[in-house]
Amino acid sequence: MAAKYVINKTATGYTFALQATNGQNVGVSQVFKTLEAAQAGVESVRKVASTAGVEDQTAEEVNKLENPKFELYKDKKGEFRFRLLDTEGQNILVSEGYTTLKACQNGIASVAKNSVAETVLLPEEDAPKADESKEEKAPKAEKPAKKAKKEAKKEEAKKGFAKPTFKDLEVIIRPVITEKSMSLMQDENKVTLVVRPDANKTEIKLAFERIYQVTVTSVKVSNVKPKTTTRGTRYHGKISGYKKAVVTIAEGEAIDLFKE
Repeated sequence: MAAKYVINKTATGYTFALQATNGQNVGVSQVFKTLEAAQAGVESVRKVASTAGVEDQTAEEVNKLENPKFELYKDKKGEFRFRLLDTEGQNILVSEGYTTLKACQNGIASVAKNSVAETVLLPEEDAPKADESKEEKAPKAEKPAKKAKKEAKKEEAKKGFAKPTFKDLEVIIRPVITEKSMSLMQDENKVTLVVRPDANKTEIKLAFERIYQVTVTSVKVSNVKPKTTTRGTRYHGKISGYKKAVVTIAEGEAIDLFKE
């Protein structure tokens, strides 16, 4: 199986994932508003990943590098992660969490190796069609009044949110970045989070709304049991248990999950 980029259409735009030759996602992007922007993001990864240096922010003495670069760091849970920054310092690709530094370094090496992948799989509705009619109808433009009303509704909603507090930042620990969680965000506008063990639904809802300035329509919580993991045949680790929340964002609203 060849490495490839897979572009997915979401409720709020487009994202892409870089899949290695084993079919595993080694990095995912933020949400782009248009297909063209997502395709440009793919080109950015192709352009810089193979030559970008690695800035290990977990080392005792951090050797600061110029962009483009991979930033290797530890999240609040203590897992190793990396992000790829382009020449302008924009975050164009992020990883899942790794239990060991070596596994995270292997992930970076996989992105660098597979970034030159030529294949880009588009969402079915955006792929070229063989039997398309020669006469293409122009897409219907959104009526100005309807568009203005929608934007006004968004702005009105944002005005009602207070600024996040220090307690809010303790309640929302970090997002969960997996293929399943990204699919939930893309298809159903749901964000999966690791939250403070004693946080209740009301605290999670208010904290999320204040941090991301969007309306939350529902919150579901569950406890994830600890489990052991194996990467390949040599690397073994353990993922600690945590409290998980799945937050549903109101229709027409969206967040940039990877914006710092």
